[in-house]
Amino acid sequence: MRRDGGAVAGAALALGVLAVAWAGLYEGVSAGRLLLLCLLGALPTLAALVPRARPAAIAGAVLVALPTALAFATRGSVWSLVSLDGAAWSAVASVVPDGLAAGSDASLPVSPADAPALVALLDAALVAMAAAAAWQIVVRRRPVLGLVIVGVGLAYRWTVEPPASGVMAGALALAALTAVLALSTGAPGSAARPLRHLGGAVVLGGLAVAVAAGLGTGPAKAGDPWWAWKEWDIGAPATDQAGGGLDLRQSYGSLDWPAEPRVAFSVASDRARPLRAVSLSEFDGVAFTLGEAGGSEALPVEDGTIVVPDAGLAGTAATQDVTLVGASSPVIVASGRPERIIGGFSGAADLVGDAIRVATPLEPGDSYRVRTRIPQPRPADLVAARTYEPFEVPEDSTRLRPSYWGAPVDVPLWGSGDEQPADALLGPYAEVRALARRVVGDAATPYAAVNRIEAHLRGGFVYDEQPPFPTSLPDDWPAGRPAGSPPLVDFVLNSRRGFCQHFAGSMAVMLRTVGIPARVAVGYTGGTFDSDTDRYRVLDRDAHSWVEVWFDGYGWLPFDPTPGRSAPNPASVSSPDYDPTPIDIDLGGLADAAVDPPGEAGDDPAATPDTTDPQAAAPAAGGGGGGGGIGWRWALAALVLPLGIAPARRAVRRFRGRRHGDERSRVVAATRELEASLAPLGLAPPAAASPTERAEAIRARTGVDPSALYRRAARARFAPDPPASGEADAAWRELSGVRREIRRSAPWRVRVLSALGLGVPARDTVG
Repeated sequence: MRRDGGAVAGAALALGVLAVAWAGLYEGVSAGRLLLLCLLGALPTLAALVPRARPAAIAGAVLVALPTALAFATRGSVWSLVSLDGAAWSAVASVVPDGLAAGSDASLPVSPADAPALVALLDAALVAMAAAAAWQIVVRRRPVLGLVIVGVGLAYRWTVEPPASGVMAGALALAALTAVLALSTGAPGSAARPLRHLGGAVVLGGLAVAVAAGLGTGPAKAGDPWWAWKEWDIGAPATDQAGGGLDLRQSYGSLDWPAEPRVAFSVASDRARPLRAVSLSEFDGVAFTLGEAGGSEALPVEDGTIVVPDAGLAGTAATQDVTLVGASSPVIVASGRPERIIGGFSGAADLVGDAIRVATPLEPGDSYRVRTRIPQPRPADLVAARTYEPFEVPEDSTRLRPSYWGAPVDVPLWGSGDEQPADALLGPYAEVRALARRVVGDAATPYAAVNRIEAHLRGGFVYDEQPPFPTSLPDDWPAGRPAGSPPLVDFVLNSRRGFCQHFAGSMAVMLRTVGIPARVAVGYTGGTFDSDTDRYRVLDRDAHSWVEVWFDGYGWLPFDPTPGRSAPNPASVSSPDYDPTPIDIDLGGLADAAVDPPGEAGDDPAATPDTTDPQAAAPAAGGGGGGGGIGWRWALAALVLPLGIAPARRAVRRFRGRRHGDERSRVVAATRELEASLAPLGLAPPAAASPTERAEAIRARTGVDPSALYRRAARARFAPDPPASGEADAAWRELSGVRREIRRSAPWRVRVLSALGLGVPARDTVG
């Protein structure tokens, strides 16, 4: 076991690199789960280290690891798989096809609640890579091949979800994997300074992984420490009192969240639905804010129940039981259009906009039941809504300002035929209107315009919690006036990188510029399901912004342009239930995909990013939150791919030598392979020497005696009868042992160079 200690440490470090990297593909999944998946994959490798009954131990480990990993991936039970339950194994059989199908519609990072099939496929892939990498490093003694497997995982992670800094990510990964190679090929018993040799590798690799995980600048998700998920502080913006309420500021800077996530609410419901707190209807020239307080409408409180006036709008009835855990709130958070809130309320309640406010703020431990209606229009229903009735549209819902609290500009309603405001009146938002018009194109209905703008933002922009803007905002904003382009203008036309505030605010502005009533809703996503309590856990990190659009006969309907999020509205391209008919697509001018808008020839060009506009078609800008552009990946590929040429050539050469030809030629090929593998180390014997002299030269230079292999080759080559069956396999096994002992005695610098195909000068002995 002592001899295997370095390889085990190297494998553990390699799997740590893989787990840290893949943490950025998940949302709402604990780090412990990913580490457990890697451990399950490595279980057969650990079993191979037992001194006795090795085959039985490996078989037992596989029988334990396989069903456990499959149960984790499918969110099922191990017993169902072991008892050959048909439904459980059917779920296993659907992991790959369903996961691939979900991958075409979902965006990463992904949560189990949003795309369970894709998460199951990611889990299975992580276990498979961990198992293969650990086996190659520890059992087969092929650390380079193990690192190739880890490299495939890193390449996938960085391709689908780029890190914040490609250079930093590559440097950290290279440091960690170099340490893995040093550990996996080291020999503690023979190294001159084993403590410094292996201890230094452990420190180097561990430090690289810790920096990557802790700072979030390496293989972990951009700007997101992998053990502390994305949260917003739910403290009230007007005070420093912790837990005062949901932060309503639309600041468009880098997200700032507490070190530890907190549960804000727990909700009992038939399904996860976003919880709206308030709607921001006032646009101040930079961001959406709460409208003027003005008067509020008093709500009757009867026997502890708040009754909301019936708006006469259709919807599916639903019930939610909400309990405040770590939040304090003066408003009721709920989904859809609440009708009755039952919670033993006392005192007054009122309706401010659409927010239901209570006189005494709710505190942790308080609970209430909401009876609400969830609007469920289909695309065809909204396609039929072609015009707006001016007196039925909420006031000022198409109002914009060209600058911070500049003169208001009311854009005429869609289809009214009224004169549009001049570009000068809209200031920097005139360019946003020009883009909105190009995206909308020939849309004949307001819904088609909403559909195309939502698809445009979901398909051509990048979610980034540390966007490059706003570098021009003053420290005291919003009290001051930002210099340069407003944040939403910069997001839409330049950076194309941001988080939900950017996406929601931009969609609402684009809709208002073409005369469609829109506002920004602030609240929480539906959270994650806790099977122990049968309730959804809503964390402070689940704070979210989305868009609400007014349609006559339906009122305010939710749409969500943020990739990876969804709205409970079948007419939104973000919804899993979005399924327009071919007639809707052809005649309504709609996007036909929920996540990626059409981009093939002949599809609706207005639903994709406009490639005729140099700014709109430009790749996402780098800057402070950069690293997601394609340039660094090509540069990294150009550096890494040549390094794989030598290992690939060796693999092909060994395969042909071991598998091709008769028994005699395959035995002789084993000695040739030994000499070919010694050449990069500078230890190859003289080419003109006899087999005996070659064996002696290798022994003198390395301290390892290959005489038995050379004698076997000599018998195979010169004996009158061909070698017995199995002689070639025995020769290649002998070769593996000799080569492994020789490589262990070489300095790690020499091993790294030889693994990359970079030769070193010939020498008489190993240092």
